[in-house]
Amino acid sequence: MNAWRATCDSTEQARLLVPEGRFLLSSMFFAGPCSTPEPVTIQVVGTIVAPTDLSEYVDSEWLLFEDMDGIKLLGGGTFDGVGMESWLTASNCVDIPFGTCIRNPAVRQYLLHSKP
Repeated sequence: MNAWRATCDSTEQARLLVPEGRFLLSSMFFAGPCSTPEPVTIQVVGTIVAPTDLSEYVDSEWLLFEDMDGIKLLGGGTFDGVGMESWLTASNCVDIPFGTCIRNPAVRQYLLHSKP
């Protein structure tokens, strides 16, 4: 989280780098607005792995990008949502009343817009 804040708060063009390796990442909110002159660049070289325990997610979201002026995502790395393992503990939300269903996590973007 400190790396994200430093990248987002930079007044120069900045890049958040995920190096080689495997990194377990629970729910995370990447919130703006950012101070960088261009959209923030996120370079993923390694693998970002989601936890398989669905109770670790906030509002069924794994990664949330909010209130940002765009994102550049590059690097050839991997976002591993470990879907097969997490489906073992997820619910069939068609058959379960709203509010009690345990959904698989998602990656979401809210309020992303372009600078004029």
